[in-house]
Amino acid sequence: MKEFKTLTFDLFGTVLDIAGSLHPFIEKFVEAKNLEIASDQLWTQWRDRQRLEQFRDTMMMLGHCGYLEVVRRALKYALDKNKIKTFSEEFDRLMLLNAFPEVEAALTRLNERFIWLCCQMVNPIT
Repeated sequence: MKEFKTLTFDLFGTVLDIAGSLHPFIEKFVEAKNLEIASDQLWTQWRDRQRLEQFRDTMMMLGHCGYLEVVRRALKYALDKNKIKTFSEEFDRLMLLNAFPEVEAALTRLNERFIWLCCQMVNPIT
């Protein structure tokens, strides 16, 4: 087997569990606000709009504005569509994503063979 020199992967959806992190938050949000829309429906609208935003940016050659910005725009669209007041402070808590359960052990094993470099290409680290 050829020796690997570099290993790269995307964080969102590969390391970080987007659905597993966000869906419970959406369920609590819908319940706490006593909204008429089902959490599954809001989630679907949000994710569909996110894909559309990414497709639009690609087709118009705007470049990738960053995952968090795309997610924020898509969520704002879904909330506005359902006449739900936007929540900026809740968005920041919402985006504290959890890793998939097997990630910690996998990264520990990879750490034995690789030197880590983590790059965030668009969004500023705060």
